[in-house]
Amino acid sequence: MVGDQPHHHNMSTLWATKLELAAQVGAYPYQGGKFADLEPVFQFLISSYPNETCGTIADDDWAAPFIDPGNALVQQAKDAKTSGNNATSYEYFLRAQALFRISHFPWIGPGSTSKLKLQTFNSSKDALKSAMDVAHNITFEEVSLAYNNSLKLYPDARDDFVVWAFRPATTDKNGKKTARAGPLPTILLIAGLGLNKPDQMASIAPLLRFGYAVVVMDMPGTGDAPITGRYTYAGAAGEGTPPSDTNLWSAVVEYLQSQPHLYDAKKLFVLGLSTAAYWTFKLMYLMGEHFIAGVGQGGPVHYTFQEDWLNASQTLSYPCNLPVALGHAFGYDDPVEFTREAWHYSLLNQGLIGTLQPGQILSVNGFDDLVFPVDDSILLATAYPPIVANATSPISSAAPAPMLRLFPGADNTGEGWGFPYVEQFFEQAIHGFGSGFSTSLTTRGTNSLTATSGARNAGAHDHTLSPAVILTVVLYSLARIMVL
Repeated sequence: MVGDQPHHHNMSTLWATKLELAAQVGAYPYQGGKFADLEPVFQFLISSYPNETCGTIADDDWAAPFIDPGNALVQQAKDAKTSGNNATSYEYFLRAQALFRISHFPWIGPGSTSKLKLQTFNSSKDALKSAMDVAHNITFEEVSLAYNNSLKLYPDARDDFVVWAFRPATTDKNGKKTARAGPLPTILLIAGLGLNKPDQMASIAPLLRFGYAVVVMDMPGTGDAPITGRYTYAGAAGEGTPPSDTNLWSAVVEYLQSQPHLYDAKKLFVLGLSTAAYWTFKLMYLMGEHFIAGVGQGGPVHYTFQEDWLNASQTLSYPCNLPVALGHAFGYDDPVEFTREAWHYSLLNQGLIGTLQPGQILSVNGFDDLVFPVDDSILLATAYPPIVANATSPISSAAPAPMLRLFPGADNTGEGWGFPYVEQFFEQAIHGFGSGFSTSLTTRGTNSLTATSGARNAGAHDHTLSPAVILTVVLYSLARIMVL
């Protein structure tokens, strides 16, 4: 449905046409939460602020009604832990975390001035950390890294930031938890605009089950990131200045390479969902030689940053006002100023799209993406230098063409189809691709548009979704159609 979508009208329609369904099926942005926790909070918001939406209500007014219910869930989790019921404790900590997540949606990050949103963001982090304490099969470590701003080029920069490191683990009969030993294949997971570091367990858990270590960081301009996105193009901080994110990526890559007992430096991957896919793609163009592949779901690339799209996107699929939230992440308090300046952040305008990225890129999205234009996904995969068959050609196996997988009828990231597909990619990747990775799923067959690099896709593989996944996706899709 294109045009002014009803969830932008008021608090009641936001609930009825967008978040109620997400709460019922555990979909974005409420993965891991319970309907019974969120529904009474929204009934309060509807009765108290009937003419507001999440894009117009004051930040503290939005966050306030989540605090007491979230704290009550935390207390239930603590009580369960005290009684020795770690499984129940884990469940309630994650339920609390999901509720706190919505309280600071759609943006929290450097420059945020809402005391209550900052409070609930900290509560969200604490709930996730507490859940990891009682998880029987996951270990967690918070790692502080330095951000090099020694030349003081970037006025929005802090000197350090944290990443979260997760590893698969086992717990013996005495309750002792031991992380899986040895260097593991590792995924750098870049958290997105509305889902920060604590909000990624739906993505992290299956990757840990496959045997990966997962290191999670906030993308620029969100969560605990040391920079906003404002100075991330050349010359943004003054003539001749490099992009501010260069030092960020260098710090993370250096950390991964400096821990050979934890991370297998020859088996590194990057993953980013929605807005975080933008940073995944950029990282792959800048430092892709360090990674086997970078997987991005539904990210902006070029057309997103055009003024006409940003103006139209205010009332499209995103739950709130997208240019406001995205502008905050890029360091702009004024969405009009951001819309005017956004063209600088296009990866095409930065001279990256259409050049040779040294690592494999896989872009996964819905064909009917109304958060970011699907044209961005297509541009990424098709704006690629032609292969010249001679000995002096710069094209080599180290510069594969990007791969693209689009799901017809699906919105941003491929919705319910996208991440199961990405899971299958990583499940196969940990064992090696052999003759190549097929970008077709047998459950969707020829109904999907695929643009791929031929060399990487020689040799078909059967990637059939499990019946449970198919049923979940079908139920979600039917419910979404009923709402629309």
